Parts: sequence; structure tokens; C-alpha cells
Amino acid sequence: MAYTAVLVALNTGMRLGEVFGLKWSDIDFNKNAINVQRSLVSSSTKGMIFEDPKTKGSKRRISVTEKLKKALERFRAEQTLYANIIGDKFINEERLVFASVTGKPSDTSNFTTRFFKRMLEQAGLDRSFKFHDLRHTHPTLLLK
Repeated sequence: MAYTAVLVALNTGMRLGEVFGLKWSDIDFNKNAINVQRSLVSSSTKGMIFEDPKTKGSKRRISVTEKLKKALERFRAEQTLYANIIGDKFINEERLVFASVTGKPSDTSNFTTRFFKRMLEQAGLDRSFKFHDLRHTHPTLLLK
């Protein structure tokens, strides 16, 4: 999951909450596009909740590369296989792309500390690099 979430952020410039708020219905595999409709945020009283994206312009359609589309298709197949293996313990009612191991919305801060920071270390990058920095890396990659 972590690899694909980072790949989505690098290839789209999406915010962390937008990535984790993605549902499979937001991805148009026929037209190679992602529709940003919501953001997953942490609420001190309600846990992880869905909200509208940060600004009015944040609801948007983003074109994706064939490579990212294929990665998402592979990830969907892996998620389906996993759900079939663990059966009714995986309850992904929201049909989230990046659901937790039980199918519920993922805790984004848990993702950052447990997975993203570990990925940075394995890649030899400074731990001070933040997930949001991927949003700024995206246009740099586009310019290249």
C-alpha cells in the first residue's frame, strides 16, 4: 500500500488526505484519470472522517500516466485477493483505495510514522522530508 500511495502522490501532486480519501469509483481507468472528491482527515472526537478537499479548486480531475494506471490496477487486484483471503474481517464499505488492513479508513498519521518515514530511511533520504513535499516534487518532475 505504501509504495502505491507514494506513487499516486508523486504522479498527481495530491495531498495526503486526498490520496487516502480516494475511492475506487474516483478512478476512471478508461480515461486514465483520478477525480479528487474528498479528503480523509483526523478529528479529535470522531477519528478519521471525510471532508471536502481543502479549497474549492481542490475538487479536480487529474490525468494519470499509463504506468500509474497499471500500478493502481495491480494494487486493486492485490487488495481484492487480500480481501478474499481474510473474508468478512475485511470490511471496505467505502471502497477505499488505501484502506487499512481491516478495510476501514487508514489513519494518515499512522501511515506517515510507520510506513512513509521507514521508506525514506530505506531510500537513504532525510527523515525530515514530509509527505506534503511529494506535492511539490510533482511539478518538478513534470518540468523534467
